[in-house]
Amino acid sequence: GTAPADIHSVYKQRQQWATDSLRLLFWDNPFKYAGLSLKQKLQYVQVGFVYLVSGFAMPIYFLIPSWSLLTGNFLADAPVLDYAFYRGLYFLFTLLALTIPEHPADSRKPYKIWAGLFPIFVKATITALRCKSQKPRYVVNGKLPDNPRLMQRLKAIVPQMSIILLTIVSIVYSLELKTLPMGLFLVNAIWG
Repeated sequence: GTAPADIHSVYKQRQQWATDSLRLLFWDNPFKYAGLSLKQKLQYVQVGFVYLVSGFAMPIYFLIPSWSLLTGNFLADAPVLDYAFYRGLYFLFTLLALTIPEHPADSRKPYKIWAGLFPIFVKATITALRCKSQKPRYVVNGKLPDNPRLMQRLKAIVPQMSIILLTIVSIVYSLELKTLPMGLFLVNAIWG
């Protein structure tokens, strides 16, 4: 097949894949099929679950630093160095868990893609929940790029750019108003 040539085609393709996987997860329980091994059943669940995590949990992780910077609240009740140490270990082990099984491929690229497609996965979840008995219409991607105008391309990334802008504004706001002690400010600014 031909890979999508522009952002709108990528969104369309990924939404269709996510919708189909989520429909399987929601409406066609793989554990009821005797012909599948446990590993195969878990794979079906994992694929759908990844779309849910990417669509709903990742944006929360993106927004927590801004929330802390703007409100002066911190989710953890621990000294900054302890938090940074344990969070750093957690991050390191997560990175290793994602990287080692994929070696020699670079596993960070798919993670970035999954993180950036969260709005599409939310939309796919809504579509999958609405389409219990009938598969939604599948539209084949065009073979040539649509060459959308600049404003159309920018509109496609409004959710992602909004989070980036909110993070920048919250860092400046917290720095100016000193909403957090410097250690907590640094943890949230770096994480953001």
